[in-house]
Amino acid sequence: MSVAEAHARLTGPGGRFEIGEAIIDGRPIRVWTKVPPTLRHIFDNARSFGDREFLVLDDDRVTFEAFARAAIRLARRLAEDGVRKGDRVAIVMRNLPEWPVAYYAAVLAGAIATPLNAWWTGQELEFGLSDSGAKVAIFDEERLTRILPHLDACPALDRVYVARAAALPGDARLAALEGVIGRPGDWAGLPDEAAPAVELDTDDEVSILYTSGTTGRSKGAVATHRNLVSSIAGGVIPAARALLRAGQSLPDVDPHKLPQRVNLLAVPLFHGTGLTGQMIMGANSGTKVVMMGRGPGRGPDRAGEGHLHRRGADHRLAAGRARRAGRLRSVDAERRLLRRGARRARAGAAHQGAAPAGGDRHRLGHDRDLGRLHRGDGPRL
Repeated sequence: MSVAEAHARLTGPGGRFEIGEAIIDGRPIRVWTKVPPTLRHIFDNARSFGDREFLVLDDDRVTFEAFARAAIRLARRLAEDGVRKGDRVAIVMRNLPEWPVAYYAAVLAGAIATPLNAWWTGQELEFGLSDSGAKVAIFDEERLTRILPHLDACPALDRVYVARAAALPGDARLAALEGVIGRPGDWAGLPDEAAPAVELDTDDEVSILYTSGTTGRSKGAVATHRNLVSSIAGGVIPAARALLRAGQSLPDVDPHKLPQRVNLLAVPLFHGTGLTGQMIMGANSGTKVVMMGRGPGRGPDRAGEGHLHRRGADHRLAAGRARRAGRLRSVDAERRLLRRGARRARAGAAHQGAAPAGGDRHRLGHDRDLGRLHRGDGPRL
C-alpha cells in the first residue's frame, strides 16, 4: 500500500482522520473534521479523566478534576476583572502546575492566552506585554522581579497575579494567585462552579505565540482554536499510515481504556512543542505530565534514571512503563516488519532504477511515531 493509498483510506469520508473543507476568511481550506472544535472541548475532555493525576511537580500532585476546578475559578476571576472575549492574558512563568491552569483559565474566559518567553529579560518582557496589549498577566516570583522596573511602561496592564511569591511589593496592580485558587494541594477542595458563559468558535483567535527573535524583534503569531486542535490529528496520522502500510489494523485509541501514559516535561510550556504536545494533546488523552524542578537532583540528571520517585510512587517514563503495561507489546514486531518492508521497497526501487521517495523512507523509519497510537495519543473520535 502506498502512502497516498493509506492517507486516502484514513482521511476519506468516514475515516478516522477524515478531512473535509471549510470556508475560512473567504477561502476554501482543507480541515480535520473529527477533532474537538475548540480548546474548551479539550478542557472538557481533560476533565473527564477525573481523579487521574495530571500534573506532578515535586510533592505537588494535581488530578484532572482539581486542575479543572482551579482553571474555572481563575477564569471567573478574570471575568470579574473585566476580561472579555478577545482581551489578552499573558502567562509568564516557568513550568509550574499553575501554568496550565492560567492558560485554560484565559481560554475559558474567552481571552487570547499569550505565553511569553520565561527566559526573557525585563525589557523583553516589557515588549511582549506592550506589543500584545495584555490586560492581565500571571507571573511567578522570579519573572515578577524582572518586570517590576518596567510595569509602568505597560499601560494596558490592569492586573498582575503572582504565583509562589513570598511577599509582594506595595503595588495595587499586584495580587497573589494563591488568593484566588490557593496552592495546588488546595485545588481539589475548590467549589464545583460553572465556567464563564462565553461562546467560542473554532476559528476564534485563542493564543499568541512569540517567535524567538533570533534575527530581530520577536513577532506575535496569532493562532485560532482550529490551528491548535489540529495537532490532535496531525500529530498521529503518520503512525496510522505506517500501520496500514505494514498490514496492521488500527488499535483502539480511547485513552479511557488504556493505561495512563506518563510524560516527562523537558521543554518549556511557552514553546509550541510544550503547549501542543503537553497542554493540548496530553490533556486531551489523559496523560500525566511530570514537571522537572530546579536544582541538583531535580532535573534531567535524575530523570535519566528512567523514573521519578515521589512519596514512594514510581513514575516511570512513558516508554518503559508502556512496555511493562503491555501497550507497546506489538511495536517491536511492527518495527521489524516496517524495516523489512522498507528494505524490500528500496530493493524494488533500485531494481527499477529509481530511488525510494524521501517521505516514504521517513515514515517507514519513524520509530517514534510508530507507537503513538498504542500509547493513546490519538484523537478523541
